[in-house]
Amino acid sequence: MLFGAFISTVVYRYKRNQRVYLEDLEVLRSGHHNDLLKGQLEIQEYTFSNISREIHDNVGQKLSLAMLLINTQTFEDVDTAQEQVEDSIVLLTEALEDLSDISKSMSSEIILNNGLVEAITFEISQLQKSGMFKAGFNLKGQQIFLDSQMELTIFRIIQESFHNIIKHANASEIYIQLEYEEENLVLSIEDNGTGFQLEKRDTGTGLANIKARTSMLDGKFSIFSNETGTCLNFDIPFKLNHYE
Repeated sequence: MLFGAFISTVVYRYKRNQRVYLEDLEVLRSGHHNDLLKGQLEIQEYTFSNISREIHDNVGQKLSLAMLLINTQTFEDVDTAQEQVEDSIVLLTEALEDLSDISKSMSSEIILNNGLVEAITFEISQLQKSGMFKAGFNLKGQQIFLDSQMELTIFRIIQESFHNIIKHANASEIYIQLEYEEENLVLSIEDNGTGFQLEKRDTGTGLANIKARTSMLDGKFSIFSNETGTCLNFDIPFKLNHYE
């Protein structure tokens, strides 16, 4: 019953977020919102695509295998039956953990509850879990919990950067470093992709959104790119009134 209730909650949140996404998409089509919304919708679309694939390819397979083990149990061989039950429990536990990860990826609650560092760690783990990338995260300095809206904006910058890398860079490695200085947050995001010519990509929606969000935080943004990869650098100031 608890398992069924958990699945129902995840499905409800998925449908709710998808409904909001479709409503926002309709508003965007009517021409009343700017490129920031368009970029956020692209991130949401990518997230929903990942959720659907994860449920179908991962959670679905584990649940199907657990059902198969349960339905084919033979009580004539007690040892075999016990092994099948134990394997089923392992599969169901893993499916619950996967659904929990999916639930976290559907909202910004991880920022509100755990802060920016935990959110980045989770995002990196999801990249690694996909099997598509080798991903790493390095934290320098003592973590400072900033205003939740400020941390959410920084997290959106990181998500937008990851989305651009996945969509355009043809990369196999992603590396992020976050450093807390006395009054600045220094962030770098690197990949080993094919790079691009700045003058040809500078007007793209992705980079425009990243620049706009950085500007909202009174931060500085620079980019370096060549045929061996791309590095995005951010220097974001924070003041005492940003502390929670």
